[in-house]
Amino acid sequence: IDAVLTPPTLYAYLGTLGDYSTLLAAIDAADLKDTLNGAGTFTLFAPTDAAFAALPDGTVEDLLKPENKDQLVAILTYHVLGTEVTSADLTLNLKATTVNGAEIEITSLDPPTINDASEIVPPLDVGASNGYLHTIDAVLIPPSDTTPEPSTASATPQPSTQPAPGSDSIYEIAK
Repeated sequence: IDAVLTPPTLYAYLGTLGDYSTLLAAIDAADLKDTLNGAGTFTLFAPTDAAFAALPDGTVEDLLKPENKDQLVAILTYHVLGTEVTSADLTLNLKATTVNGAEIEITSLDPPTINDASEIVPPLDVGASNGYLHTIDAVLIPPSDTTPEPSTASATPQPSTQPAPGSDSIYEIAK
């Protein structure tokens, strides 16, 4: 034997499983690739491309803009726990603090659901060299007090993505 085979990292797994191209693009735009490729013990709740597509028109495009990087990081880190959690660890009303600093809660076990908003769907318990990956069917939106406001320095109006008057937060659009 010439080498020891180790499982890929969470980031590398996303590239092999398919249906995560939007999440990968967001991770890259947020400069979180090295984190999810590095050493650690993480749990990643990974929204599928369909989960991102279900957000209001223009939301993903706005989040990927460089001026909205802080908000994108806040949203993505709300999908990551700093410890390994498998489906066997899930209990009703389990609360866990995300890397973002805000809590998520398991609000149902049949099917497993986070914050009454996102179901954990197969594949789950995907073991990586630096943690576990669970697929979810909706993008988790952190509480507004942990999500920075997006930049308002847009040169051209975005009619389908402009927030309601008095609110300039993508968080409000995605609610």
